[in-house]
Amino acid sequence: MPEAVALACDASIYQRLLYIAVAGCLLSIFLATKGLRPFGQYGPENAGLLLSYLAQVWMNHWFVLGVYLLPWYCPGKTSQTAMGAQQTLIGLAGLVAGSLVVRHFFNVRPVWTPVVSPVPGMLRNTLFIYGLVFYLVAGSITGVQGLSAVFSNGQELIVVALILGIWEARRRGSRRGMIQLCLASCFIPIVTVLHSGFLGFGIVALIPIVIFTMSCWGRVNWPKLAAVIVIGGYLGLSLFVNYFRDRSEIRRSVWGNDRLSARLDTLNAMFHNFEWFSVNNTRQLDSIDGRLNQNWLVGAGVVYIENTKQWANGKTLVDAALAFIPRVFWPEKPMAGSSGDLVTKYTGIKFASGTSVGIGQVLEFYVNYGSTMVFVGFLIFGAVLTWLDINAMNALRVGNFQRFITLFLLGAAMQQSGGYLVEIVATAAGSMVLVYILRIILGNRLQPSMAPVPARA
Repeated sequence: MPEAVALACDASIYQRLLYIAVAGCLLSIFLATKGLRPFGQYGPENAGLLLSYLAQVWMNHWFVLGVYLLPWYCPGKTSQTAMGAQQTLIGLAGLVAGSLVVRHFFNVRPVWTPVVSPVPGMLRNTLFIYGLVFYLVAGSITGVQGLSAVFSNGQELIVVALILGIWEARRRGSRRGMIQLCLASCFIPIVTVLHSGFLGFGIVALIPIVIFTMSCWGRVNWPKLAAVIVIGGYLGLSLFVNYFRDRSEIRRSVWGNDRLSARLDTLNAMFHNFEWFSVNNTRQLDSIDGRLNQNWLVGAGVVYIENTKQWANGKTLVDAALAFIPRVFWPEKPMAGSSGDLVTKYTGIKFASGTSVGIGQVLEFYVNYGSTMVFVGFLIFGAVLTWLDINAMNALRVGNFQRFITLFLLGAAMQQSGGYLVEIVATAAGSMVLVYILRIILGNRLQPSMAPVPARA
């Protein structure tokens, strides 16, 4: 190892990162074992919303720690990454605490019911078609006040339809059907790349489907599950580093409105030159560090605020609360500013024009009231997601599809772990409008066909 690189690898920072990574893994395993625990013959106890959020936290904050723990990889951002990872660990602790609080102090429990209502095929197909229409049309109404959030959230109906299909396959005892739908869902990231040029949108949509399938599988064989996660993670990293390498060419083709055949040729070229992820490939490690390292921004924010003392003091939280009120009802509502502007304001880092940067919950909570707010904010997220998670599954178990869709869409709005609280609240408000529209259109098809009186487990 060159001497210059060796000097950049501070042993104390490396040890600190190791302790943080191990603690975060233990907290995550604790949540995973509770979330994937089967609920007897009546299916999973939750709909996988909390674990989906946890997976996104891993994607934006935790995968990169494995890269930083490689002895031969020592980028110059190690100190800031360690400080950011420490705040993320505080957030993970809050997430676990919130899940436990809502379970044990608010008596949120799965219900026992001997009857499981079938999911009508017409309902699943209708939701899938509506979601596909929303996805295709959403880009053209981005600037329309009051509609963009509804259309953006409407795309989640594709995920809802696939999850309902997986649940129906599980109800019929067809593991083959569950696997087929889960594998079909793996094409979602390919579709988002071809349609918008972004891989992340597809991955975010795929995560809850995979986790729900795992939850419905039944008794968990933990060694096999660990092997599946490792293999899936490796395939995902390999896909990411290849996409990151060729994303400029892919987006040039997509954003240039090339024909579908031209876009497919560009994507085919990526797979033709496919490279498997290697821990010895510095270029691949740099791509992970450059795109999946939200900890660095958090650490930069910690240093910047400690030096400037320019705290947000709750301003972004107030903006988030105001975001629930549609601008169509309040045209003079103050502008909250973009996520990228906030990152620059509270880290001092300036980004190139047109660069999309998400502030994420860890940094946004921190810039308001420090580490305490990180813990409290994630505690609230953990409590709300757990409540939505269990009650959504209860509704699905008794066939109350309207309630399930409502709760699931609210939970889906909170899945933006790298996003802005204003966007999350606006998306949640849009989901309420969307469910109201669905209720008018679909009517009785959303109501339970058999609604036995549930008993607490």
